Amino acid sequence: MSLPALDNLVRIGQLKAEPRNEAEIKRMLAMARSRLADAKQTKHIPDYQ
Repeated sequence: MSLPALDNLVRIGQLKAEPRNEAEIKRMLAMARSRLADAKQTKHIPDYQ
């Protein structure tokens, strides 16, 4: 979604603008990297037939 679209949602009250939270961003990126690494694993996938 584009920034103007997000700004419009804030303006009409559908979203609430909040300050950036660096700790939350780092935590979410770490979680995403971990899940991506898990998704790349193939050695623990059961052989379905």
